Amino acid sequence: MLVHERPEVHVVGESLGATAGQAVSSGSGAERPRSVCSVLWTGTPGGHRVGLPHEVPVANLDDPVVLASLRDVVVPPDGDRRWLPVVSAVHSAADVVGSLEVPDGSGHRYGPEQADRLATYSSTS
Repeated sequence: MLVHERPEVHVVGESLGATAGQAVSSGSGAERPRSVCSVLWTGTPGGHRVGLPHEVPVANLDDPVVLASLRDVVVPPDGDRRWLPVVSAVHSAADVVGSLEVPDGSGHRYGPEQADRLATYSSTS
């Protein structure tokens, strides 16, 4: 690598690490990283995204951490799911507590294959 070349930077964050990475990535002006080639957010609480170029979110379809929202306490979800104010939120909280007691690839457990979802982008291409 020549001195004037910058290394390719790929950011990976899982669960609260994804939330922390998003907080850094969503900074404004000089705070926002400029040399990030790609990002992989896995199991982000609330399913948030920052909107960066080459941003890849990964979530298991049954991950209650990704699906959780304080909004669920008072607003029914879209779709055909049964919903009761507060009661449904308590059930969701119980799901979050048990979300790691499942095999890899379901709930809030992600296996090593999650990195396969991150496409790499070369700054020279």
